[in-house]
Amino acid sequence: DTGINRLGIPEDEQAYFLTQPYQFDIDLVLSHLACSALPDHELNAVQLERFQIIAKKYPEIRKSLANTGGVYLGPDYHFDLVRPGIGLYGGAASINPEREDLNPVVELHAPILQIKTVTRGQTIGYNGSFTAPKDMRIAIVGVGYADGLPVSCSGSDSEPGINVRINDGFVPVVGRVSMDLTILDISGLDVKIGEDAVFFGRDLEEQAAVAGTINYELLTRLGSRCVRRYIQG
Repeated sequence: DTGINRLGIPEDEQAYFLTQPYQFDIDLVLSHLACSALPDHELNAVQLERFQIIAKKYPEIRKSLANTGGVYLGPDYHFDLVRPGIGLYGGAASINPEREDLNPVVELHAPILQIKTVTRGQTIGYNGSFTAPKDMRIAIVGVGYADGLPVSCSGSDSEPGINVRINDGFVPVVGRVSMDLTILDISGLDVKIGEDAVFFGRDLEEQAAVAGTINYELLTRLGSRCVRRYIQG
């Protein structure tokens, strides 16, 4: 532990491992950066210095410090191996995603199960949180919070929901995301039952921001009910 104060051997216990280090069959000495998402944060340099001191005590053992954000802090942070996490999925790991030159490779698709019309003044979804401001055509899509789509993606009268891609158009979530279903306003869009709605993909960062969360959460929430289809790049 060089400063994140999660799991890890605290500084006052590290000397114990130096007495007879090989009795533990140590293969890798690693630490984890707390603020690599903030490139200018002073804790990055502090953790690097602390880790360099520790690394010198294990000259024959591999070292690792950098997560995805740490990779972009420069070669001093790389040591023997780096541990990109969200970077493997093309997600940005810092407040400056343009410097990372990554493209998200995960898309969340869900099928349109039903299409119907609601009239002006009707409410949509649980708690009546969205009221149709006009006659609307809506699509009910087979994905919900039980699949990992956050309730914070919902659209209400006071807060817009995320925009979802269908073919080449974007439509908003209206009403509350429920356990198995999400409702979209498809007014003016030529949409058919059975077509896919894409809830995030290359717009992963933007969707997370609208939902008031982070890209990590959108990806890690995807549950076992989501069928994984791997497409060769």
